[in-house]
Amino acid sequence: MTDSTKAPRTTSAQRQAALRQRARSLAYGIDDEDIRSAPDTALLEALPVAFRNRQTAPIEAIAIELLLRLGRQVKIIPVEPSSVTVTPIDATSGASATRGYPIEVQQLAVDMAAQGRSSPEIHKAILAMVGRAPAVSNLSKAIRRWQSAPVAP
Repeated sequence: MTDSTKAPRTTSAQRQAALRQRARSLAYGIDDEDIRSAPDTALLEALPVAFRNRQTAPIEAIAIELLLRLGRQVKIIPVEPSSVTVTPIDATSGASATRGYPIEVQQLAVDMAAQGRSSPEIHKAILAMVGRAPAVSNLSKAIRRWQSAPVAP
């Protein structure tokens, strides 16, 4: 005779499926009490599931519970830099290297182009005035832009 009060035997596949279902429920952070009462295998199964689903709170709770079960002391410390420096406002609002060219240089280049001078000649003139000049290949585009720009008073 068999005892009818015994629970029916489950197969390994059924137990594994139940474990994975439990891990999925833990991964969505049902309750801290559920996490505390879950077996280690369910917690270990829940970690990758929570990680894939980007569930940060359950990951933290599961990791803390596993560490506590290992007998480790866990203290949550927010990550902060060791020393914090504040840049003064006046340090960032100072004069910066100006981009572009002065109006006089732009006007000279436009006038030289109107006279029919070649790009290398205009390049040399800008270089002599300012010490820098756009590349010869970009000079015609810069002159067109300077022609269409409003002249400052």
